[in-house]
Amino acid sequence: MNEVKVKIDVWEGRIGETGIVQFQSVDLANMFLRMMNQRVIAEEIRGYLKSEITLLWTEEKEEYSFAYRYDIGGGSYIHDTEPIQADLYRRYTYTRDELQKLTDKDNRFVEMYTDNLKMYEKSLRALQVLK
Repeated sequence: MNEVKVKIDVWEGRIGETGIVQFQSVDLANMFLRMMNQRVIAEEIRGYLKSEITLLWTEEKEEYSFAYRYDIGGGSYIHDTEPIQADLYRRYTYTRDELQKLTDKDNRFVEMYTDNLKMYEKSLRALQVLK
């Protein structure tokens, strides 16, 4: 399975060459979470050491999957099957068209994000050619 991963770190603010898109504030991260239909507010995030959102592009299915994970107290909790931790991990899957509809809601906010994805899709194709 071919996947493109973009990691979003709530606490810093830069776009790195490694594919890390980092928000400048918790409020910006919260805006992204709301746009992705997550039931998370900024005050909830503030208590966690780190909040990470991962985007996976699956070429065979032509769809994106969004997942976010909270790391609490140095431990990573991603067990969405356990009721107590259910709110700590969510994954949503979108086709390219569905993703476009989501980004249309706030183009100013998502432009850098989708541009970054296009760059990674191109990189992925180049790597496949090299193989």
